[in-house]
Amino acid sequence: MINSKTSSFISICSWNVGGLVSKSYNKLKDNSFIQGLISYDIFFLSETHIGFDTSINIEGFQYIPVCRPVSSNNRNYGGLAILIRKSIRNGIKILQNTSSEYQWIKLLKNYFGLESDIFACFSYISPCFFKQKSDADSLEAIVRDINSYRNNGHIVLCGDLNARTGIDLDFIQTDNDQHLPLDPSYIIDADINRRKSEDSKIDDRGKQLIDLCISTRMRILNGRCIGDSFGKFTCQKPKGASMVHYAIVSEELLKNIMYFHVHPFKPLFSDCHSKLSLNLKASFKHTVYKNTEENMPQSYKWTKYSPGKFEKALKDKAISNKIKSFLNTTFDVQETCINQACDVFDDIVISAANLSLTKRKPSKSNVSKCKKWYDEDLYSKRRELNIKASKMFRQPFNKVLRNSYFK
Repeated sequence: MINSKTSSFISICSWNVGGLVSKSYNKLKDNSFIQGLISYDIFFLSETHIGFDTSINIEGFQYIPVCRPVSSNNRNYGGLAILIRKSIRNGIKILQNTSSEYQWIKLLKNYFGLESDIFACFSYISPCFFKQKSDADSLEAIVRDINSYRNNGHIVLCGDLNARTGIDLDFIQTDNDQHLPLDPSYIIDADINRRKSEDSKIDDRGKQLIDLCISTRMRILNGRCIGDSFGKFTCQKPKGASMVHYAIVSEELLKNIMYFHVHPFKPLFSDCHSKLSLNLKASFKHTVYKNTEENMPQSYKWTKYSPGKFEKALKDKAISNKIKSFLNTTFDVQETCINQACDVFDDIVISAANLSLTKRKPSKSNVSKCKKWYDEDLYSKRRELNIKASKMFRQPFNKVLRNSYFK
């Protein structure tokens, strides 16, 4: 069934999943993993560790792959996956790809009811101690792209940048033009609230990222928005935690950020990273395709006597009046009118079926079946692992909890 839906925001998710498919576990076949993604309009996965020969098929979404070349040992490293809800695909343009470390898309202002087009970059850059050949120039290339696009719209930069920025200012504090002659094109930084962070350390790439923010007038959402007031750690390791995964937006977009959140660490779905999500204020209509199986009426038993019984039911006075009313009604060739006609016709058929046929008992086959090896003991261990990870996320400075998790 097709319905038109009005939305007041665009939901975006970014997650370093640390590989999607291994010999023993395929996350794409884990319903809990998929359910944690499909509520978003756009979700970005990094370190997928798959190539162009592997496709991600999730109902209702279009997959845009960005993959690194196969390594010398015939393995896939890195890799990005952008999945866009098909119902909003017409409002998004995929820009030309120039790197295996990031991908730009364009959100069209006329479609989403925005002040300006939004150029969104989803990126993964390897840690400084494990550089790929392209990593050294990736951040510089992103800065060049930002400078090119920001004259035509606002910018969103999202992903695992492996940069630690501490609590350094990402804007010029008390910026003003009262004492020095400035270029007329110079825009004074707004007096915004300072961000907070559980991670007090800053590294070389973090300094580069801070310079990027100041030079391009972009602001870090981590530790600054409703949903993440304290700047939660985004990465959990045995020796400690860090903030390396960011969402960064043009200063003008801050007023459009409704919510930003660092989700609790899920050890089964990522090696050490938390999922990030944000809601961006918008106003747009899009088509929603409802799962027809979920809306189907209860099934009926059909025997050799059923055709005669069903035909007799259609001649019933009440149902016959419904049929006459349906035939005498003129439905316009519009989406709402067509849906209305379908609903009326469905009611006629179901009423006749209820009057003449025997309903089948609900099938228990829809109950999810666990693998034979996934017994109660394994379920308990999985639950215990999630509980430990959640406690460690909530109390990141508790060494006892960290040691208990990683032992």
